[in-house]
This record gives sequence, structure tokens and C-alpha cells, in this order.
Amino acid sequence: MRDRQGFALIAALWLMVALSVVALALGLRARDRRVSAGNVQEDAEAGAAAEAGVAHARALLERRLSGFSALAPGIDPWQDLSSVVAPDSQAVGDAWFRVRLRDAGAALNLNRCSEDELRRLLSALRIDAGNADRIAQAAMDWRDPDPLRRARGAERDDYVRAGAAELPSDAPFGSVEEFRRVRGVSEQVFRRASPYLTILGSGQVNLAAAPREVLLSLPGMTEESAAAVLRRQRRGMALASLADLGSLSNPLTPLTDAVGELGTVGEGVGAALGRLGALLK
Repeated sequence: MRDRQGFALIAALWLMVALSVVALALGLRARDRRVSAGNVQEDAEAGAAAEAGVAHARALLERRLSGFSALAPGIDPWQDLSSVVAPDSQAVGDAWFRVRLRDAGAALNLNRCSEDELRRLLSALRIDAGNADRIAQAAMDWRDPDPLRRARGAERDDYVRAGAAELPSDAPFGSVEEFRRVRGVSEQVFRRASPYLTILGSGQVNLAAAPREVLLSLPGMTEESAAAVLRRQRRGMALASLADLGSLSNPLTPLTDAVGELGTVGEGVGAALGRLGALLK
């Protein structure tokens, strides 16, 4: 009888242990499902907030464009896009969004720029000319599909020998962050160059929005002509192409324009005086 009672007690204890394990497993599974459902909900809310931010920015851009009159074709409606959207966060339900607009043409496209353009940009950023040349060649080797190494560049074997954590993809840059992995790009160089780089857009530099450093990366651009373009940017005037730089880079151009405008005003005043004299006669 005692053996039977002891066996029954042990069996009951094992049954309690088994039930506890089952309950714990069910609880963990239920917890995982709750967490998964919460993640799905948060993801949906974040996606809705992002879409709301894009729609909000698009509406503000359309309003800005419609506010510019066709009577002033020289005014660039897309200048200073950073002022279109307020920098403060805006709530959408339990989520929030913050929109920052940036003209892709105001930066140099890593995947479309030439070796010379990247070299000139780095030089404009006060990076040593020799280091700028090595980085520009290494960046071209990083993104081109062939294994041929430029004279001062770097291909996969060079990164392997150096023990690099990441090897060249031999494909276009997937992000500006990837430029950090290029041989010769130190943390200091990356922090200095990354604000002026992009992988978005057509690769065409927008002369109405590009900063001095990006302007100086363009072929034939000098400090004088870049200063002329920046003066035109501050006046809110659009510049159609690099072909218009010839007149802008002439230091006498502002004076010539002023004299021309004064002559036009003088002719108008003379004509008015002539008509007044005819009426008095």
C-alpha cells in the first residue's frame, strides 16, 4: 500500500511538472504572438506616418510652385528647399514624422561622377591633393565591374592583403555610407565629404542649389565663376547651364548691367519729357 501511495505521489508531481512546462510553453508562444502583433502594428503606424510626411511635403511643394508667377521666369521656385517644411516633428496618431527636403542636384552623385569630378570635390574640401587623387581612383575601382586596378587605386586583392572587413562590390555604391569603406577614406575625410555626396538623382548638378564645394567639382569651374553662381543663388535667380557662366565670371558684368538698366530708365524719362513738351505746346 505504501509503495502504491509513493508511486501515486511521484506520478502526481511529474504530472504537475509536465503541466507547468506546457503552460510555460503556451505562455511564451502567446507572448511571442503579442510582441509580433505589436511590431506589425507599430510598423503599420510608422509606414502611415512616413506616407503622411511625404504627402505633406508634396502638398507644400505644389503650393510653393503655384505661388510663383510666370511673370518672373528667372526666379527658381526650388531654391532653398530646406525652408519649405518646418523642422519640427508632427504627430500622426501614436507615431510622428519629420521631413527634411534636400535637392539631390545639390550634391555630387557617387555613381555618376567622373574621377576628375570627385578629385576636384575632395580638393575643394581642403583634402591633400595626393590623398584626394588616391581616393578618387580607389572609388572608381570600387564601383567599376572590372578587376583592373588604376595606378593609385585599389581592387579586391589590395583590400584582402590589408585585412579589410569589407571588400569592393565592383558595382555602384548602395549608399553614401559605403564610401567610408573605400581605401584611403579616413573617418575625418568621410565626415568632411559625406554632406556633399549622394547616390540619388540623375547626377546633374543643380547650379541654383549646389554649394561652393560641389560647384568647384564641375569641369572648368573656378573660384571666380563659383562665386558668381553663388551670388546669383542668393538673389534667387536660376542659371540655365554652364554656358551662361561666361558673362557671370566677368567682374565688370554687374557694372555693365547697372549701366544698361540706367540707360533704359534714362530713355524712358527722355521720352516722357518729350511727350510732356508736346502737350505744353
